[in-house]
Amino acid sequence: MKYLLIIILATGCNLITPDRLGVGMSEGSISAFGKSNKFMKNQPNEMEMDFRGDTEATMIWLEWDLPSFKEPTDYDRYLRDRVRILNLEKELLSY
Repeated sequence: MKYLLIIILATGCNLITPDRLGVGMSEGSISAFGKSNKFMKNQPNEMEMDFRGDTEATMIWLEWDLPSFKEPTDYDRYLRDRVRILNLEKELLSY
């Protein structure tokens, strides 16, 4: 167990802490109709299902930039974009 902790600390906290936090929302409507098979011994008929409704969902996810062994060809642009994103995240978290 202590060797695992040493390995994690040696590789840095970058594997543990995410690079980005994502938040998303979705809205929609759903309708479904269907019939089931007879699945109970004493069931005389197949069961019917019919429903309609609205859906709302809020999602939160974490993103990591996995290390690569090959630098991208446009590495300077990647670094500028990365710094810009980090500054935006820092500004959002300061509120």
